[in-house]
Amino acid sequence: YGRQLVDILQEFPIRASLEEIVPLLKRIQPRLYSIASSPKVQPGRIDLTVSAVRYARFRDSKKIRKGVASTFLADRASEVDVPIFVQPSKHFHVPEQGDTPLIMVGPGTGVAPFRGFLQERQARGDAGKNWLFFGEQHAATDFYYQEELLQFQKDGVLHELSLAFSRDQAQKIYVQDRMRERGQELWNWLEAGAYFCVCGDASRMAKDVDQALRELAVELGAAGAGLLGQLPAGEPQDHQLLHRLSLPLSVGVVPGAFVDRGDQQVQPAAGRVGVDQQRLGEQAQGDRQQRPQRADDKGPEHQGQERQRH
Repeated sequence: YGRQLVDILQEFPIRASLEEIVPLLKRIQPRLYSIASSPKVQPGRIDLTVSAVRYARFRDSKKIRKGVASTFLADRASEVDVPIFVQPSKHFHVPEQGDTPLIMVGPGTGVAPFRGFLQERQARGDAGKNWLFFGEQHAATDFYYQEELLQFQKDGVLHELSLAFSRDQAQKIYVQDRMRERGQELWNWLEAGAYFCVCGDASRMAKDVDQALRELAVELGAAGAGLLGQLPAGEPQDHQLLHRLSLPLSVGVVPGAFVDRGDQQVQPAAGRVGVDQQRLGEQAQGDRQQRPQRADDKGPEHQGQERQRH
């Protein structure tokens, strides 16, 4: 598990020229990262939150494999121009109405777009309340944007900050556990019209958050409990429960961003910056409709990965 072509060639060497091998390889895919800032606060600049992926090449191996794009950005990108492109997501954004409450669930680097959301809401002077659920492994080393988030609290921008550091106690605690602990308050926010946005690991975390919402709907919301019985079986996981509740909510499970295109500032909406590793030193224009909707920079086994913010 986790082996790639280079591992096979090392174990079973063959005689072949570079010209023979290269055509057999797939083109390196772009990596997509959430934009972690608002153009109202930083005109002409964007911030990213990147976890530098480093993991044992495969089980019982002492050799380390590195994430192609993340470690390039962390270790080698300071002296070169990196081609990028913007991929927007139209259904994941701050509420247009400034008085609408906003609930954000963003563990790990999933906090990235919500830093931008909070910057945007503060810059606009929005009166709506904001609640962030954030989690990682250890508070001492993994509390991303700690000073900024605590300052948002002091400034009255971030009204609730629920933290879940999974390895700081014997029993692991995750963001979905914090949601259950404050289920009644969370449901009250939803009934008051709060937007609900999720960013992070779609394969596990988003499913767990979705399940926690379903449980709250059954326990606390009569309307939600009634609708749960009407949901078709086998519906794709990324079509989240709250899309179908009779509440004015917006649910997102993909990263969001703020985009500034030249002198035209786009409505704050979802989007990601893609780093085109294949085209370093070239113009990143190409055939964009061929680019994938998602790209994952994490390897199959990345326990103990080194985390860096940029």
